[in-house]
Amino acid sequence: MLYGTGDDPGVFVWDSRFGLRAYHLATFDEAQEMLPRALLVAGGTRAVVLRCIADFVVAPFGLGVEDAFEVKIVTGPQRGRSGWVSGSDVKDI
Repeated sequence: MLYGTGDDPGVFVWDSRFGLRAYHLATFDEAQEMLPRALLVAGGTRAVVLRCIADFVVAPFGLGVEDAFEVKIVTGPQRGRSGWVSGSDVKDI
């Protein structure tokens, strides 16, 4: 299941793992310019993990690194689409 952290449960699903990593390293202005490359899915959307790249995403604010997961969305309006999310957005059910 995909579920964001913090106050907003929505999750950005990125077109590539490099886009995912760049977003987490970007300044606010850079991140805003990158958003058209991402698909916003509602919290609670179910997805299947296709593969994992360990320690690929540098977490914001120097909080370490996270895994990058390639997922295929299996519920909701974006069903059938695939992309990349950070490990903190993937919840096991």
